Amino acid sequence: MPRIAFWGATGRLYFKCLLLMESVILTARELSAARCAWLLCALCCTGFVAIDRTAAADELQPPPPLFASDDPLELAISGPLHTLLRDKSEEPEYREAILRFEDQSGRERELGVELRPRGHSRRKPDVCKFPPLRLNFKKKETTGTVFEGQDKLKLVTHCRDGNARNAQYLFQEYLIYKALNLLTENSFRVRLATIEYVDTDGRRKPVRAPGFLIEHEDELAARRGLSVVDVQRIEAGELEPDATALLGVFQFMIGNTDWEVLGGPPGEPCCHNIVPFETGDDMYIPVPYDFDSTGVIDPPYAAPHESLKIRNVRTRLYRGFCRHAEQSRLALADFESQREAIYSLFRAQPGLEKKTIERSLAYFDGFYEVINDAGKLDRAIRQTCRE
Repeated sequence: MPRIAFWGATGRLYFKCLLLMESVILTARELSAARCAWLLCALCCTGFVAIDRTAAADELQPPPPLFASDDPLELAISGPLHTLLRDKSEEPEYREAILRFEDQSGRERELGVELRPRGHSRRKPDVCKFPPLRLNFKKKETTGTVFEGQDKLKLVTHCRDGNARNAQYLFQEYLIYKALNLLTENSFRVRLATIEYVDTDGRRKPVRAPGFLIEHEDELAARRGLSVVDVQRIEAGELEPDATALLGVFQFMIGNTDWEVLGGPPGEPCCHNIVPFETGDDMYIPVPYDFDSTGVIDPPYAAPHESLKIRNVRTRLYRGFCRHAEQSRLALADFESQREAIYSLFRAQPGLEKKTIERSLAYFDGFYEVINDAGKLDRAIRQTCRE
């Protein structure tokens, strides 16, 4: 079932009905009241059947233990962190490490894992001193643990030791993933953790910091009945309209321009900060990740690409497609119905400071001001969409 309350679904139906009513207003002038009422009813019932077809489909398999709960994990990672974090090669080596945690009975468990740094911008020393990591599990050893069935996982880390501001950035990025989960099931699940890092090289002091794990793309594909693909380029006409429209509006809401859905960097497969999944009818559903350089977070290292001609990442720029204008218009109902739920995520997050909450929600207020004003919406979205 959809991850929305009944009122959320009803609210979206109501909002979409209003949009459909607008589209037949001229017809209403020419029809009798009875005929017009029948037409609107038919349109709204059709809308009810079609609501959120990419988000509302039942999952094809239950979630693995790791992503079946939102309870934060307590983890400890011991390994050659000094050696690992100094590896700046394009293809860093995996290093042996130990992952410790408590099982449901409170008994301490440990798993042998391999670690390596990952990412691009956050591996630069002037950006992060502690880059994101990739964990490689020995799958057979995970049986009976919270990590059962896991193979490779991305771990988003705190970026810099002892920097409280970076912890705020991490919580915000985690909540962006959770906000997208509210809007569509075609999104990566995440699990928050507090992690103690112990350097077996003896060169770094132990550090305790927040982090979060991201669902592997194979798991998302399995639970949604999609296929992971490796393509060089995608044409706009091959993108599933509803999912792509929601993507464009979501990136606009969070102030993200650091993504591309049609191709990747030179010599690399599609796409940039987007994973394309193929549907059964040869369309592509684009699923975003990596939200650290967004306007709502606004870390000091974030800057828009010079080709976009915007002053900073706080300046929103809509990068959706004009061909999906109608789907984007209908997607606005999803954002409207989930507004309070999204705001509640930020208000309820332990560790998120009051000023961070206020600044985040004020940024979202700007988005909702735009989508609820026809003139601002036209200037911000319809006049800037990509052909």
